[in-house]
Amino acid sequence: LDIVFLVLAVSYLQHGIIPEIDKMLLFIPLLAIFGVAAPGLPGGTLFASLGLIQAVIGIDEAGIAIMVTLFALLDSFGTAHNITSDGALTLILSRYQNKMKDIKSSVNKNINKNQ
Repeated sequence: LDIVFLVLAVSYLQHGIIPEIDKMLLFIPLLAIFGVAAPGLPGGTLFASLGLIQAVIGIDEAGIAIMVTLFALLDSFGTAHNITSDGALTLILSRYQNKMKDIKSSVNKNINKNQ
């Protein structure tokens, strides 16, 4: 999704207009396919879809250079957010799991005590 907004911003910056809706409706599903097939390295989706961006949207080499630069600057913040949210979710789920284990063990103790 960040690549879509980056394409819109660079297109507006270069041409003063955003791409037509029919181009965007073609571009977004193709970008999703490229995103699945992209290598798992930083900026892999962007670099894999550069030809698509040029062919469908019509952004030239200068626009591509702007996109690569902006994406490189912004990608680290997205990565930091992803890592932090993954860690927070892991902590939340592990606490929930520990509470469930405690509840289960206390229920089992009460059942064994009553038998």
